[in-house]
Amino acid sequence: MFSVDHKAGILASAKALTTISSMKAFPASSGYDIIKNVCAMGNDFTKQVADTRLAIFNLFQRLVTDPRVSKDLRTRHSDCDFMTDMLELFGNERDPKNLIAWFSILVTLSSEYDPSSDLTEKIFSAYSAYFPISLRTSRHPSGITAEDLKVALRRCFAADDRVASHAVPYLIQKLNQGDGITVDVKVRSTHPPLGHSAVGKDILIKTPSNSLTYYERLKSAS
Repeated sequence: MFSVDHKAGILASAKALTTISSMKAFPASSGYDIIKNVCAMGNDFTKQVADTRLAIFNLFQRLVTDPRVSKDLRTRHSDCDFMTDMLELFGNERDPKNLIAWFSILVTLSSEYDPSSDLTEKIFSAYSAYFPISLRTSRHPSGITAEDLKVALRRCFAADDRVASHAVPYLIQKLNQGDGITVDVKVRSTHPPLGHSAVGKDILIKTPSNSLTYYERLKSAS
């Protein structure tokens, strides 16, 4: 269906597969096949209406968070090639409600799986491209607010300590580019998701006026 007919039945198929995949009799190995077949849509994914795309996001979220399916993906597909397909398929998403689902998937891929360093960088690039994030209006018709998007995006940045080597310089660069930005933030790597990081114990970022001055106290994680 997904690789042959992109004009009819996608919404119904995605919803049906989401329901079927929640059943005890669902074969865990089928999760990978579903992901690969849906990703075969390629550029046709962006031609679907927002609700149809959301159904596909919900399907993928259901699959990557299911204990049996995720175990199969981690053991039989340790190269995580399915992640590359997902990054390519969802890379241009702009609908706020869909982005909430996409960010949630990215958090799961970062924290619950074991992507290579190259793939970790690609995952980081996927969500960091949305930073800083905002809405044209205070609230989207779906009810999603700018704060909802910011919180979801923050969870991506904090999902795994392996992105620290990318995130810290990236965020500092973004702050340096900003006009009139004033930030006084203390980030501690003892936060649970960053607890194993050897990047540093304390990072103090302070931006008076338009300039950025930051202090890093590098320590080994105890």
